[in-house]
Amino acid sequence: ALRAAPQFGYVLYKMGKLLSKQGNYAEAEARFEEALNLDPDNQDLYYLIGCDLAAQDRETEAQRYFERALELNPDDARAHNDLALLIGSRDPEKAISHFERALQIAPAFTLALNNWGNLLAELERYEEAEQKYRTALELREEDEYAWYNLARLAERRGNLEEAERYYLSAMENSPENSHIPNNLGLLYASLGRGDDAEQMYQKAIEIDAENPLPWNNLGQLSETKGDLETAL
Repeated sequence: ALRAAPQFGYVLYKMGKLLSKQGNYAEAEARFEEALNLDPDNQDLYYLIGCDLAAQDRETEAQRYFERALELNPDDARAHNDLALLIGSRDPEKAISHFERALQIAPAFTLALNNWGNLLAELERYEEAEQKYRTALELREEDEYAWYNLARLAERRGNLEEAERYYLSAMENSPENSHIPNNLGLLYASLGRGDDAEQMYQKAIEIDAENPLPWNNLGQLSETKGDLETAL
């Protein structure tokens, strides 16, 4: 009776996801296959399994699952976005076509705009990248990812004062993200503003003491200052 229940495919998927997290990939794959055998036209299961495989850097397999999910439902904006992320470095133009489709389906999908902008930045198409981030902010002014991405883009282009303003806006909208003050600290360090950099690294550590990056950067800063005891 349990196996006949429509939701049992999701139970098997969750079992597979847990096994995958434990590194038991063969057993996880078996659970995924059982889930799909039970419910072979469940588009959501193909999408979820694709996400799990992508998180393991199993790109070829993940791509196959995302493409099957889109065969079953061509209007799944999430699947278009995640497939674009997966193939962006290998086939940027195809990835861009998936970002375009995602936004045709869901025009307010700010995550897709940010991801598209990041791909354009990697391609050094900076003005187009900036336009994507600003469109995301027009849709959602408090979008911390767009502010953060604008900051990184400004750094790439050598506009460091702009980058500082954008990082501060990102921090204001996402005060629990330790990566933002850490990156701002790196910016301050590059400008020779050691005290400001130290303050940002300390702030990042207060937010997330398990993040090794600000600890490492704080140590390097202390070493630069000649404070070897703190650096150690």
